[in-house]
Amino acid sequence: MCLLHADMQKRAALKERTARSLVQKATSESKYMEQVRSAILQKRTAAEKKRLRLLEAEKTKAQARLLRIQKAAMNVCSQRETERKKLKEQLDNKLQRV
Repeated sequence: MCLLHADMQKRAALKERTARSLVQKATSESKYMEQVRSAILQKRTAAEKKRLRLLEAEKTKAQARLLRIQKAAMNVCSQRETERKKLKEQLDNKLQRV
């Protein structure tokens, strides 16, 4: 009877150690997976921030390009207006002489 009781205790202890080991392994794997998820999230966040910075820089360059084009267009328009006034004055002068 004592041997049976000792064997049962031995099996129970082994079962307990096995259960504890499995719980510890599951906990360890869970922590590892959480670390992996966190690292992936950090990399995604960093990549998204970089992408947004690049988009913002591209937008700024496009705005600057547009401003230069608008200034050039205004300059051309102003020159044409000046030329038109000059030609009109010349025509008026010719008409007054005639």
